[in-house]
Amino acid sequence: MNDQNDFLPEVRNAALWSGDSRKIANGRSLDVFLEKTGQQIPEDISDKENVQWGHHLQPVIGQVAADKLGIQIKDADYSLTHPQHDWMRSHFDYISVDGRLLLECKNYNAGYRGKFGETFTQDIPAADWAQCLHEATVHRVENVTLAVLFGGQELCLFPLTFTDEQKAALIEQLSALWARIKTQEPPEPQNLDDAKRLFARDTGGKAIASMDVHNAALRLKQVKAQIKSLEQAEEDLQGILCVAMGEASELITPGGERLATWKASADSKRFDTKRFQAEMPKIYEQYLSTMPGSRRFLLK
Repeated sequence: MNDQNDFLPEVRNAALWSGDSRKIANGRSLDVFLEKTGQQIPEDISDKENVQWGHHLQPVIGQVAADKLGIQIKDADYSLTHPQHDWMRSHFDYISVDGRLLLECKNYNAGYRGKFGETFTQDIPAADWAQCLHEATVHRVENVTLAVLFGGQELCLFPLTFTDEQKAALIEQLSALWARIKTQEPPEPQNLDDAKRLFARDTGGKAIASMDVHNAALRLKQVKAQIKSLEQAEEDLQGILCVAMGEASELITPGGERLATWKASADSKRFDTKRFQAEMPKIYEQYLSTMPGSRRFLLK
């Protein structure tokens, strides 16, 4: 089995692993940066049932895939470090006996099947591609076959061949991010969520808008006006239906087709904070905690 020490935070944060390449390919470079710099704890998915089933089924997927490929495999129960870049590491599932092909096994739900192409093609999601490329780069092989069991019913094989140019491009990309990690310089935000996490506090200063940013502000005003107009139209139209329904639970056409429902939800209980504060103010004060404020965006 893989050395459990490899999964200690100090070990995981000392290099970029194939799982990190998955996140980067999914536009989550900031997550990788925050995790490696100790500012964010990686999500622990080890107790999730689908992950546990993946571990249980891995030997079966690996052996059936090997039979389909007509090769012999052995456990690749080790981690390797890239010979030229000690910040690039990887674990592996299986390797062919001749050492020329890596076999990566996955257990995905049936709904994920549509993200892949036909079996024995290279049409796979970017995250899976990046993970396999990372493994091939570290192990210095050209071929990786991705074996995916969908919904416990369909096993598909995706043979991938990686060029030296593709490996070099990955190393260049990861090297740039690793340099930012070492210098504590975060990557550029890619979306609103990134910006909110990276710039959680304001300095009170002023930023000068470029022409592109100015145009974005004007466009946002237009979008907000459209949203407000549509929300008002939604409210007006819903009002017409609710008035027509009155106390009825369903609205149907003369032919019996159901158009809408308007039903009461079950009664619920909630804690009366104001009453508790009024009747037991001292106890209430004991349980108050200060929460950091968040920035509020307002378009002027």
